[in-house]
Amino acid sequence: MKKIILIVILLWSVGNHFSMAEAMSPDEINEMALHSEDPSFNIGLKAGTLGLGIDISKPINDFISVRFNANGFNYATTDDSRYSSVIRSDKEYHLDTKGLLVDFHLLQLRLTAGAYLNNNTITYLSKPEGNHAIVLNGVRYGTDNLEKIESTVGFNRIAPYLGVGWGNNGNREGWGGWNLTLDIGLMYHGDPTIDIDVQIKDTVSATIQNEIRENLVLEKKRQEKDLSDFPFYPVVMVGINYSF
Repeated sequence: MKKIILIVILLWSVGNHFSMAEAMSPDEINEMALHSEDPSFNIGLKAGTLGLGIDISKPINDFISVRFNANGFNYATTDDSRYSSVIRSDKEYHLDTKGLLVDFHLLQLRLTAGAYLNNNTITYLSKPEGNHAIVLNGVRYGTDNLEKIESTVGFNRIAPYLGVGWGNNGNREGWGGWNLTLDIGLMYHGDPTIDIDVQIKDTVSATIQNEIRENLVLEKKRQEKDLSDFPFYPVVMVGINYSF
């Protein structure tokens, strides 16, 4: 008999909840979800120095949330060659980062720490033009020696990140669930590395070819030393997110 009474009470309770849900409008249900004490999740779009990105964050409590952030963008430009100030070089930026971050909230301000899987690269393509030669380790090589030279700048695959932000990802109120966000920080991508591929003309003697490759190694070391002054990548991202 006791079991039957418990089953009846349980069925009445479930039915009562369904009746309340049916009586509520979609706006009222959404408002109740926004103000629920249970942590929801947030999704957002952003743009900045990491490219175009998406955020998916999950509040743990009122002060801490975990966030997955993915960004990407490709664009090309033309700039002075790294091998000659009078030769133009085709430059392509490939932005690709995926990060796992932890946000520590204080009202609308937050501190962020985490790390990115960093696939950012920069590619340069240069060719000798007329009387304008490619310079490798101080030695000039013109159109009679080289077809082209292509170099790719890469960075550490794992890049720690530390920053500050505005817009509390754990705040599920906002303007009907919407919130503006701002991230400012530094990503440590380490000392950049350079891979250089040179296309030497078939008519060049074996002696000159060896000389070019030796100077290429020294040129690579020189450029990597110059780039070692920039181990941090500045991050500035603005966006908007919605809390469910």
